[in-house]
Order: sequence, then C-alpha cells, then structure tokens
Amino acid sequence: MAQAVYAARTDRCKRATVFLGGTWLLGFLFLCLKAYEYYDDVNRHIVPGASMTFKGPHPEVASMLYFIYYSMTGLHALHLMIGLGVVAWIFVQARRESFSSRYYAPIEAAGLYWHFVDLVWIFLYPLLYLMDRHS
Repeated sequence: MAQAVYAARTDRCKRATVFLGGTWLLGFLFLCLKAYEYYDDVNRHIVPGASMTFKGPHPEVASMLYFIYYSMTGLHALHLMIGLGVVAWIFVQARRESFSSRYYAPIEAAGLYWHFVDLVWIFLYPLLYLMDRHS
C-alpha cells in the first residue's frame, strides 16, 4: 500500500494499480485464512454458545476467552472487508488514471486506513496467538 501511494505521488498510476492489486490480493488471502480458521473452529465446536464443547478445565473461562477472541478478530475482519472495498474502489480510479502527483489524496487516505487495520493486527496477533495459554 505504501508503494501504491509512492507510485501515485510520482505520477506512476499504472504502477500504483499493480501495488493496489497486490494489496487487495494479500488482504483477501488473509481474510480467506481467517474464514478457514473460523470454519475449523465451528467444526470442532469451540465457538461460544450452546453448542460449545470445550474438553478441559474451566469451560466457562474458555467460553469467555473465545468470545473475546471472536469479537476482536471478527471486528478486525469487518474492518478488513471495508478496507478491501476501499482498495478496490481506489484501484478502479487508478486504472482510470484519476490520480497524479498533484492529486493523490484518496490513495493516501486509503493507505492510512489500510495501515490502521494492519496496526490493529500487529497488536491482536501476539495477544491472541502468542500469549501463554497454559498458565
């Protein structure tokens, strides 16, 4: 995304579309991985609710932790989907060569939003996936 902003800033709209397309594709692949992870969790019955079957100590605590997990990752996924829509719209505009070194504010604004979503994931990933779950 940063490269797309730079390309637009330096009058390289066609190059910006390449980076916007790559940004969209990688974001979509990330969303597909999350969807598969949710699908797997549903099949293993570890989604909070009446059908949750947690085999281990303190199922009520596990239910609360999974609720927090799904709330946080679900909200992140929602923002990612919005970002994909924004990047797709910017991609179409860039293909039409609507941006130049004199006017690239929409790409820059989309980049700020995209990096905000990235930054949230930088905090969510260690919190949810790397923390010690055995203590």
